[in-house]
Amino acid sequence: MKFKNLLIDWIFSKSTYVDLFSDIRTVCATIIMIGGVSRFFGFHNPSYVIISSFIGWIIANIMLNLLKKDK
Repeated sequence: MKFKNLLIDWIFSKSTYVDLFSDIRTVCATIIMIGGVSRFFGFHNPSYVIISSFIGWIIANIMLNLLKKDK
C-alpha cells in the first residue's frame, strides 16, 4: 500500500509533468533540427514530420510556461 501511495504521489507530482514536457520539447527540437538539416542537404524528409514536431514543441513550451507559472 505504501508503494502504491508513493507511486501515485510521484505520477501526479508537478515536477514529473515539468520533466515530461521538458523531454518532449527536447525531442521535438531535435527532430526539427535533424529534419531541417536533412532537407538542406537534399535528403528526403517528409515535411509533415517537421510540422508536427513544431506543433509539439509549441504545445510543450506552452505547458511548461503554464506549469512554471503555477508555482
